[in-house]
Amino acid sequence: MKRFLIFFFSGIVLIGIVFYIAQLSNMRSDNLITSPYQTPQGKVLGVTTKSSQPKQIITPINIIITKDPIFLYWPQKVTIETLPNIEVRMKTTYFNGNINNNGTKSGTSDRNGKFVVSWTVNGKKDILGLATVDVSVGSLETYNQSNAYFQIVTYQK
Repeated sequence: MKRFLIFFFSGIVLIGIVFYIAQLSNMRSDNLITSPYQTPQGKVLGVTTKSSQPKQIITPINIIITKDPIFLYWPQKVTIETLPNIEVRMKTTYFNGNINNNGTKSGTSDRNGKFVVSWTVNGKKDILGLATVDVSVGSLETYNQSNAYFQIVTYQK
């Protein structure tokens, strides 16, 4: 009888430890958010970051850059695909750090979930190089951010 009680209580303790470890693993994975990251070569990689807000709904983002590379003084068009009627914030940073350009906009996606920004890439030669498009969509409950790149070059004959 003594062996049975020792075996019985050992089993209960073991089950409790397994349950506790499973709960810890669950809590850690709930705080991770994966967002896409697009390299200058156009490859999309998964980047995992820790979230300060658990149980956040991740809003999908797809960034489509029409021209890469693009010539200085040519029109550029960026389309953001996400959820319908959701807030979208897009910041385009040129190589020289300038964000005061027509590629920086905010608004609401249409009923199909698209937000389109078109502008002419204007500036001096100091903007030549890699431009970054940072996009964030949603609110505190449904939020995500992503970025993409395009190259600004000069036209050579």
